[in-house]
Amino acid sequence: MKETNTLATFLKITFRISKSYIPLTILMAILDSIFVLVGIYIPKLIIAGLEKLDLSKVTDKSLVGIWNALSDQLLPIVYAIIALMGINLILRIITRLLNKHLQVKQVELNERFYQELSKKIMRLDYEKIENPNILDLKERAVFAAVNQSAIPVLMQSISSILKATFTLTGVIAIILTLNIYLLLIIFVLVFLTIILTFAFRNYQTQTFQKIVPINRKFSYYVSLIQDNTITKDVKMYNLGKIFTHKMYAFSREVNDELLKMGKLQGFFLSFTDLINNLQLLLVYLYMGYLVIYNGLKISDLTMYVRASQSFASNLQEFFGSIARIRQTIHYLEPFMEFMNLEEAEVKSKGKLVLDEINEIEFRNVTFSYPRSDKKVLDNVSFKIRKGEKISIVGLNGAGKTTLIKLLCQLYHPTEGEILINGININEYEYNSYLNKLSAVFQDFKMFAFSLKENIILNEKEDDEKLQTVLRKNNLEDMVANLPNGVDTNLYKIFDKNGVELSYGQNQKVAISRALYKDSDLVILDEPTSALDPIAEYEVYKSFNNLIENKTAIYISHRMSSSIFCDKILVIEDGRVTAFDKHHNLLQNKNGLYYKLFMTQAQNYTLPQEV
Repeated sequence: MKETNTLATFLKITFRISKSYIPLTILMAILDSIFVLVGIYIPKLIIAGLEKLDLSKVTDKSLVGIWNALSDQLLPIVYAIIALMGINLILRIITRLLNKHLQVKQVELNERFYQELSKKIMRLDYEKIENPNILDLKERAVFAAVNQSAIPVLMQSISSILKATFTLTGVIAIILTLNIYLLLIIFVLVFLTIILTFAFRNYQTQTFQKIVPINRKFSYYVSLIQDNTITKDVKMYNLGKIFTHKMYAFSREVNDELLKMGKLQGFFLSFTDLINNLQLLLVYLYMGYLVIYNGLKISDLTMYVRASQSFASNLQEFFGSIARIRQTIHYLEPFMEFMNLEEAEVKSKGKLVLDEINEIEFRNVTFSYPRSDKKVLDNVSFKIRKGEKISIVGLNGAGKTTLIKLLCQLYHPTEGEILINGININEYEYNSYLNKLSAVFQDFKMFAFSLKENIILNEKEDDEKLQTVLRKNNLEDMVANLPNGVDTNLYKIFDKNGVELSYGQNQKVAISRALYKDSDLVILDEPTSALDPIAEYEVYKSFNNLIENKTAIYISHRMSSSIFCDKILVIEDGRVTAFDKHHNLLQNKNGLYYKLFMTQAQNYTLPQEV
């Protein structure tokens, strides 16, 4: 039942991606079957015509003399030959054109399946993407699609089943005009091959299931070798030997399993060849018996022998394809399971369009991560008004970043609610809500796009707006020194003339993204953690001036960045313990903010204005 559901889901996705692929596959199978049946029946007509020739009429044995004497008898044979050649030619032309079209469709289908997988990943709740079980399922889904080529194999197997079904229908009808015993002889021998095929396919599936986790480990070390960001550690600690030894051990494990499978496959192929030859021998012996004792004509002998061979090969292909489909479905189960994961419903429920953020309120918000009973946030309440600059401070694990994840709808409160302009954020249409938020996270990423594309991150370009952002963020000189200005590609992955920016430059580009988006609320979640406190202070101060009257939320372990904020939200163990101005919080010498600020102030010389 599970296999049937998986196959049904696969075909449903296939039809949604390409409406024409399945009908074209069926048409191709029918044409292939006609091609086989024509090749069986028309030669019989030709030989039957030759058997009926009355050679006694021939007095002149030249070609012209033979034609003149037997033209009335030879014409049907000529017509049959022309028909055979004509039908074969037409079918070959049509099938080759269809086959080319299907190959293109199959490549497109394969790519679209990967796109569907990517879309699915993007549509899932953030909490699912962080779930290790879901991540493992995703890896197994990708492995099935890429390493096992499961999608094209399944489509080819379905096509083979259709062709075999249509051909078998015609071939059985032909053989039954003789007798049923010939079918029984062939079926018994083919059945032995079918049993062996299913047994070997099951063994092959189990072997690949053993290899999958080993291959994942091997792939991990391959990715490490290709990771330029760890080059210094590899050199410093001579990790190349460790990586090589581990990769060698994993590859030996895989090779041992494949070697065992190869030996069994050799035995399987030898035994099936033996059965096929035995089947051919028995068919010829039986047909010879019918020719000698039952007066079977040579033309009929030719047709029944070809029909018998076709019956055997197509019966093997039919059940072999079923075995391949069962095997492939087993590989595809993680893919289909992943594609059937429930998506976030809350994103589609909201209907209100958010035009402007005037007030943000957390009202009695409590949150625990999935699969955990620990409260990361506990009854958190506060309000942020339009234009306010808020700094969120606290020790590691206090819940600062979690609070931002909730505000960005990456997670949803376990209890309580988050309000924008007095309305629950789930009531807003998701995209209109996101359009009003910009965020620069600690682990911001640059992509192998042009500098312009890295800032805009949108198909709609506004060059004037881009230049304004570059000027405000002091990036004009850097852009002027790049080979192609804002159109210079980052990294050399796709462009040998690509550039790699410094950390500080990347940071400015990430901040430029937030400025270009021009949203009502801007969030900086420790994007400057790699900088020293003084440099971080300068970045936050500069950014504070850049965003002008927008609402901003800053998260940092360094207290210097809180100086210029309107208020500081202090979080301890998931609870809000203070929410006030900087100078007011310093009055409470027992408070966490005072302790953190003074501890850091002793270690660093802060700017004079601080």
